[in-house]
Amino acid sequence: MLGEHFVDLDELILRCRSEQAKQYIAEAVACYRASAFRGCIVMTWTAIVFDFLHKLRDLELSGDKNAAQHLQQFENIRTANDMKRSLDFERQMLSDARDDFGLISYIEYADLERLREDRNRCAHPSLQVSGEPYQPTAELARYHLRNAVSHFLQHPPVQGKAAYDLIWNDIESVYFPTDTASAVNMGFAAGGNRNSE
Repeated sequence: MLGEHFVDLDELILRCRSEQAKQYIAEAVACYRASAFRGCIVMTWTAIVFDFLHKLRDLELSGDKNAAQHLQQFENIRTANDMKRSLDFERQMLSDARDDFGLISYIEYADLERLREDRNRCAHPSLQVSGEPYQPTAELARYHLRNAVSHFLQHPPVQGKAAYDLIWNDIESVYFPTDTASAVNMGFAAGGNRNSE
């Protein structure tokens, strides 16, 4: 956010919307304070994954069929204990959050994708060529903490893509007025006369 100050770590925890995200970010902050920066990055990514599922549940309750399909897919993977499909689901998650649900922008996606990549470096020692464990810096761990909260964890699951598609479906309908005045009057009829507010 423009002009936002250097955020205290405890404030980042409080900004998280769901209780589960708060727990994971609190654990990530504890890792950060103990200089366990790999653990911090892994727990920050874990918070993103579980918060995405929480957002899908909220969207499902509001009638979003796409969210219900994603949750059913995840449940099928979980009950089958299918590790490959679970990794695929996690790998696709940020694209789905951006493209299917409008929960993040392209810039936020890039920042969170960097978190996912760094999480893989931290959690999978087999990825290291030299045999030396990946050593993220304190600054990188804090960067990921901040981005996870400000881009994703503090925001409610807005209807985003579903609402956008619904509006455009109305506009592209053969029944939508073709002249501006009629379209404006249609908006006032649907939403009430704003002059009377």
